[in-house]
Amino acid sequence: MYHLNDIATHFSPEFLEAIKVLSNHEIYKVPIRKVGITSGQAQRCYWNASIVSQTWGGEVVYGYIVDELDKSGLNFGGTIRLLGHGVWKNPEGQLVDVTQDGVNPNSTHRYFLPVDLKLVLNGVASEQLKNLTYVASEYSIPVELKCKVSDHVIDLQKVFNFNSNGYKPFMSKGWMKQEASIEKYLGKIVLADAWPDDFVHQMMRKYAEEVGTYIFQKDEECKEKYGTTFWDEFQRVMNPVIQVITGDYLPLKINDDRPAFNNVLWDNFYEAIRERTTVLDRVGDLNIFDTIFIGDDAVWDSGMLGDKTSIKNPSTATGKSIHDYSPRSLENVTLPRNKSKRRKVQKTANKYGMTVEQVLVLSDPFLWPHPNLIKETGLTQGTFKSFSRV
Repeated sequence: MYHLNDIATHFSPEFLEAIKVLSNHEIYKVPIRKVGITSGQAQRCYWNASIVSQTWGGEVVYGYIVDELDKSGLNFGGTIRLLGHGVWKNPEGQLVDVTQDGVNPNSTHRYFLPVDLKLVLNGVASEQLKNLTYVASEYSIPVELKCKVSDHVIDLQKVFNFNSNGYKPFMSKGWMKQEASIEKYLGKIVLADAWPDDFVHQMMRKYAEEVGTYIFQKDEECKEKYGTTFWDEFQRVMNPVIQVITGDYLPLKINDDRPAFNNVLWDNFYEAIRERTTVLDRVGDLNIFDTIFIGDDAVWDSGMLGDKTSIKNPSTATGKSIHDYSPRSLENVTLPRNKSKRRKVQKTANKYGMTVEQVLVLSDPFLWPHPNLIKETGLTQGTFKSFSRV
């Protein structure tokens, strides 16, 4: 399908068979733009690809970076991580990676597995592809859990001043005995996630201090219903999750910071006890760690608009910044057929002194708000909100 890119041919037949649950595409070698206006900041791939495609045409293609951990020089037993990613399919049809490699600045390309999916980037809740791993050895799942925990620690530190002694995942003794064998996961693509170990122990200490004698009542309830203590249940529901990907759906990270973290955590905590599951199982695709951050809209409360865009470099040809380029996406809008929606769009345009085309692009759920439109309309963080994603 992407005939202008080289196909990667060095991956094992076992791995290529395993990833069919994610995509029927080949793995492509995609060049990385290192300089100029089409070279965006690291860790901002979805937004970079959206802005660039809106500016010069083409489209965003979502998928996974295929990260062979053994190439780092360490032995990870053939483990391969699949990292949610977005690249630019330029008007000529070539896949181009418009996101710098923050880990290996000298990298000239990434290996990329496309998927046939459009993600909501501009919604009250936005979407990303969850990172997955190919289980090749006993190293694979521990490595993936540690990577996930390190991400969670960063978020927890930002808001709760949580200080971690490392990136150890929490797991109860019972879970470790049950999941000690990896035989059932070998050769498969899995989603793995876990809480930071010291965060869970901190929760347990705080719960004991605040609830006090109530714990004895909870103990009696748990012994009667489940034959366990309350603290056994506390640990069980905070255990990791390991899910084999079967191809029924692609796991998404839903970023929605409207619900409060403590409400989401404790509501799912008690339900997980009753349902004999875990908190991470219950929250599903919801990124529970995103609920740490308070906001009403995943885009207009994000602080990533306008001057804080991830496209920082000027054009090497013209010296212009991304704010100076009117996006081609304005030329591709279609008015809603529904009359009430058309009136709503016109009313919004009048309210903000914008054109109908600008409203339609800025409210399109699949298009990240373009820096030029933010500049031209004078909108800032928190001013536009989600009147309606059309």
